[in-house]
Formats: sequence, C-alpha cells, structure tokens
Amino acid sequence: MHEAAKLFMKKWSGMIAFDVGSADKAITVVESVRLIIHAVSLGGTESLMEHPMSMSHSRQLLRDMDEPMVPPGLLRLSVGVENADDLIADLERALGHI
Repeated sequence: MHEAAKLFMKKWSGMIAFDVGSADKAITVVESVRLIIHAVSLGGTESLMEHPMSMSHSRQLLRDMDEPMVPPGLLRLSVGVENADDLIADLERALGHI
C-alpha cells in the first residue's frame, strides 16, 4: 500500500483510514487507545479516531447493511501533533487487543 500511495499521491495528509476486519474489532481498538481521542472531528491538534459504523455513518449503514458503503471494520484516524513514537505505541498496543 505504501508503494502505491507514493506512486499516486504527490502530497500527504494526516488523515488515514484502515480496516481491521469487523465492527467488533474496530470497537475494541477504539476502546483500547489511550492517547488518541475517540471523536468525530477534523483539523484539531489532537489525534482523533472515528469508527464510522457506530458514529458518523451509523444511520446509513443500518439502512444498507446488505451492502454497506463503508466497511464495518473501518477506522478513520486524524493524526495530531503528539509525539510520533507515542502514537505508534498507542496504536500497536490497541491493535494488539484484536
């Protein structure tokens, strides 16, 4: 994925999305992070994580469960200004719970 991103993207942002495979796993990750805040917002200085299925897109997903437009395990992360090593450690620890 990183190689494909380098090929197609000329600039980078602090917003990433990744799929952990299921809604249950996504909720476990969101509940396990300590430094990253569980919230829907963009543009702040804090790192924020959103699980669209249970937050911003919940009504749409419930309506379209046969073919949801957003994968149930999708997490969106807006990276803030915290220390990169601290953020990596927080994510590794949270992902270790799944």
